[in-house]
This record gives sequence, structure tokens and C-alpha cells, in this order.
Amino acid sequence: MFISLKQNPPPVTDKDHISLLLPTRGRPESLAQVFASLEQTIAQKSRFAVWLYIDHDDQLTMDAIQAGKFKGYSFAIHWVVGENAVSLGEIHNLTWRACTSGSGIFMLHADDTLFVTPGWDDIIRAAYNKYPDRILVAHPHDPALHEPTFQMILSAEWLAVTGRFSTAYFPFWFDDTWLDQIGQIIGRREQLPIKLGLIGGKGKTPRMRNVAFWTGLYNHTLDERAHTAKELLKRMHPEPCPERDQIEHSSRAVIHRFHEETKNFSDLYAVFREERHSNLTPGQRQTLDERYFNLEAKAVARLLAKASAMIKANRFEEALAVLEIVTHSDLRPKFLNVLKADCLRATGKPAEADKLMQENAQIWPDNPLVRRIFRFIAYIFVEAKRMIFSKW
Repeated sequence: MFISLKQNPPPVTDKDHISLLLPTRGRPESLAQVFASLEQTIAQKSRFAVWLYIDHDDQLTMDAIQAGKFKGYSFAIHWVVGENAVSLGEIHNLTWRACTSGSGIFMLHADDTLFVTPGWDDIIRAAYNKYPDRILVAHPHDPALHEPTFQMILSAEWLAVTGRFSTAYFPFWFDDTWLDQIGQIIGRREQLPIKLGLIGGKGKTPRMRNVAFWTGLYNHTLDERAHTAKELLKRMHPEPCPERDQIEHSSRAVIHRFHEETKNFSDLYAVFREERHSNLTPGQRQTLDERYFNLEAKAVARLLAKASAMIKANRFEEALAVLEIVTHSDLRPKFLNVLKADCLRATGKPAEADKLMQENAQIWPDNPLVRRIFRFIAYIFVEAKRMIFSKW
């Protein structure tokens, strides 16, 4: 018997049912204000549900639930209790996969943001019902705010193609703009007239550290967003047609614009953004966080694999640009200099390549003579053992 480990998307029983995916931690009073705003503004409460993600060690929120502080609302509230995750995108994916409300629309939200516009849920339904294929990424947009809001909204049809809500690559930011760019590439991104309100004003960003590295990772994964856009376009137009040709033509210009924007990257500006927005002190950012370390290690491995593939395709300059992003990480893998050296030799810079390999030899001594001796001893041992037992 074959057992598939692939996780299927949640089944849909009502395409106009909306599930709000809401991670929370240690803010039950704020959460109660969010629920109160939902009670006042939702138009169709029977076609709406909240799915909360709660860390297993969030005793403050668990106590509030046990005390019945979140009862009495006329919409459904569900709880998903799980492990702490350094990636907010991972939490989004876990919550979405746990959803059993039969929803056709999913929206991300935060526990410090209120809904202000009455009937905002019907605004979302109308936006998705304009498209028979329901392929659309949308988010609330309040012109009064200096920055756009990115409570991203996706349909079950979109998620059936991508198999995830977020990439889970990043510890902060980026997953929302990831979706926004895909929507722009296929011409299916809408900013909806839904007003939101922040509780206590705009705060700092949790888990933010090493902005230069994560910005570089985002910039060098544009090809993944373009690929996802291509798959979604196939869902929109399964067969070749003039509409599909037109979108493909316009998408190339959008992708080119995004690529040009990546050239504006500045590590100094990344440092400025980190100091401005991070809720971590400089000391906390220098402290080892095992979960963050694991996430960054995965990102570094992804970049090294991408650079290796580029080298095999003789795209050496592009590979060097990807490898340069790795230098912004907190990790110094042996393969970084090895791949750089390959690029430098291929581009006529053998002296620089040799220098990098000398650096590697100092940090990771290979001890070739010792290794040859050990291999010889191992060979003698194996042969002697074979000869002894062959007599028996």
C-alpha cells in the first residue's frame, strides 16, 4: 500500500465563505478588540470564521480562552495550537491547512488591527466573483495610510495551484509583497477599499534581523514568482488564446520592471531599515536563536544550490551575484568560497580563485597526507580481515 505524505488543500463547500487566518501571541485584550470590530462590521457572519494560531506556550492567551473571554460572538472562532515558528509564513500555512470551515476565500490578519469598513466581507466576495476562475490576490487599501496594508487575501482556486499560502522562507516581511508581485505579473491584483485601524499605532517588526540578507534572498527569487505566475496563468487560460498571449506579453514587462528594481539594493539602506523597524535590540540580534539559525541555514542552502545550477549553465556573473548575498548571512559555509572560485576561474581570474581556496584551507584544513595514510591503514585492515576469515 502506498501512503502519500502530500497535504491536500482544505475542501471547499462554500466559495463565498471567508476564513480569517490570525496568528496571535500574548495579547488577549487586543484580540478582544479585533473580535469586537468584526462583530460590528461583518455583513454575513454565517459565512465567516476566524482561525487563530496560538503558540503552545502562550499561557496568557490560553488562560483567556479557558476563562471564556472570547465567547458570545455571532461568528465562528477556531483555535490551532502549535509549536513556536520563526517564520510567520509557516504559521500562515499551518493555519490554512488546519481550516475545516469549507472556505473559498482566505485572508491574513494581525491581532493589533481593527476592521472599520462596514460590510468589508461583501467587498471581498464581490471582488472574487468578478472572475469565473477566481484567480486573484487582493488586500485592503486605505488611502489615508502612508503605507499600503498587506492583509493578503487568496482564493481556494489560487491555493490549489500553489499549494501554500506563504513561502515560509522569511522570518519577517516579504511574503506579502511576494504575493503582490505575482498578482501584478498576471494582472490579477486588487487593492480593496477596506479601512483598517491599528491598535496603539504602528509598532515595531518582530523577529527582524539581518535585513540585508533577507532582502537579497527576496530579490534573487524573482524567478520563482515568475514561475508561479506562469502556473496560475495556465489555470486562468488552460488553452492558448489571445487573452493568454496578451497577459504573457504584459507580464514580461512587469517582470523586467521588478528585476530593474532589485538593482536599487543597498546594504546601508537595509541597515537603516533594520534599526528603524526591528523590535529586537542590537544585543538580541547578536544572540543565537536556534529557530532563526535553522531558517537562515535553509535560505543559504537554497542560494548555494541556485548558484551551483547557474555555474553548470555557464551563468557565472549571475552566480557570483547570488553568492554575494550569502556573504550577508550569519553563516560562512565552506562551499561559498568553492563556488566563488569556480566562477572566478571561469571568468579568467585564477589568482583570486586560488586566494579563496587558500582561505578555505586555513579554516577547514584538508590534511591530504593524513587522509591518505588513514585510507591505506583502512585498506590493510580490511584486506587482513578478509584473509583471516577466508580461512574459516
